[in-house]
Amino acid sequence: MFQEDGAAPNVKVRLRGGVRTALRNFWISFGVTLSLVCVSLWLWPFYPQGSDGRGANPREATQLMADTKARMDAGTSLPMLSIREDTWNRHFRDSLPQGKELKLSFDAERSVLVAVEQIGVIKFSTRIVFYSDDAGREPRVESLWRGHFPLPTRMVEGELQRIQEDFLSELDPRLWQELELVRMERGLMYLKQK
Repeated sequence: MFQEDGAAPNVKVRLRGGVRTALRNFWISFGVTLSLVCVSLWLWPFYPQGSDGRGANPREATQLMADTKARMDAGTSLPMLSIREDTWNRHFRDSLPQGKELKLSFDAERSVLVAVEQIGVIKFSTRIVFYSDDAGREPRVESLWRGHFPLPTRMVEGELQRIQEDFLSELDPRLWQELELVRMERGLMYLKQK
């Protein structure tokens, strides 16, 4: 072990692979860690906020949609409609099957649409945040999220289409085409015919 003169042994330590291998291992570890963080954010659901609609009349939204459809079928012009946040949320809560949840919340500047879908034990959520311009019209997309993971806003049309097909298929498509947002207040939205 020790040399006879008491000096430390001459041991050569040889690293395997060198700098290239160390850098490669670092980037692989970094990539795996980043992927795990992204997947965790994607799977971490955003739970809807706002009124759950428990105090709202369960038939109010259904009646409003039926009246609007009847006027559109008759060719009669529609008056300005005011719809409360809790009315829509009650309608969504009562009409969607178990495992699906859709909520709207809005104030004068922003509206948030959150769709939650449970597949097995995992909940997936999509959150779209809209803001109104200075005139209070034509909401624009501020952000799009899948869980807590931000997505590019150019993907909004596809997400809205998916939400419409998966969550709002019972609504008459003409409601989307014929009505436009006039303004929003806290918990209240005003729509009119285009």
